Amino acid sequence: MSDKFIKQVPNVAGAAESANLSGIFIQLLLDILSETAKQIMFPFAAFTSILQAMLTYRQLYLEKGKERGAIFRAVVQTISAIAITVAVVGGLAFAAVFGLAAPIIFTVVLGINTLINFGSACFYYGKYLATKDPEDYTKAKNNAIAAFAGLLATVGVGLVLLGGIKVCAVFGIVAGAVGMMHSIVNAYKTYKKSKIEEVENPIRDEKPVNNEENEPLITNDPSMTLLHRTFPPTKTHNQQNEVSDEKYQTKKVVSIVRPTVTLEHNNLIRSKSSPNFSR
Repeated sequence: MSDKFIKQVPNVAGAAESANLSGIFIQLLLDILSETAKQIMFPFAAFTSILQAMLTYRQLYLEKGKERGAIFRAVVQTISAIAITVAVVGGLAFAAVFGLAAPIIFTVVLGINTLINFGSACFYYGKYLATKDPEDYTKAKNNAIAAFAGLLATVGVGLVLLGGIKVCAVFGIVAGAVGMMHSIVNAYKTYKKSKIEEVENPIRDEKPVNNEENEPLITNDPSMTLLHRTFPPTKTHNQQNEVSDEKYQTKKVVSIVRPTVTLEHNNLIRSKSSPNFSR
């Protein structure tokens, strides 16, 4: 699984969860929420809450547990996922028992998550004012938007499911639309950031090309250069045969030239040492 896809999973899950929330409130507003829709959309809401909890643990693993806020958020998200799953399963399987309990659970869970997001927004904005770190500002903005959408969803669930005021389903529809747009924008920013990282830090899959067999590679890798210095490359069988042929040819030439040189040298010595009878 590619790293690009993994980075987009939180955005996709957030957009799907928000779209599902808007769909539920649209049907509540129009009074067309059927039993079939309940059996599909409410379990999907439970599934996305479980997925969000799993993503918080993944983020906790990536941060190596350095931020206490991530640990707290993972625990709260897990409790929320369990509560929503119990409410959904109970509301569908035991409607008579969970008829009133399920809306209360939904309202409480949404309210707690809204408060946590609001507190996180204040915390990260305070860090941004102290450090001027753009990452803290981004976290503060994301939590503030999540808190706003959560507040609208909480009001919508409380007034529609508990109060029976169907017109207030508009709050839930707006909350889902805000969350969905926010996830889409984050997905685009994540994609754009990954493209910039690819340009700045290209991944090179090509291996260095060695044109001459067993010759040291021309590379900037210091470890590879050290490897060739420590273990010099050996010659191939063909290269050894070529060297042997060169040595043989050299010996042959020397053996042919040497007698000629020796004969001329002897004749020169003999001519100098012999008496001159011409006088």
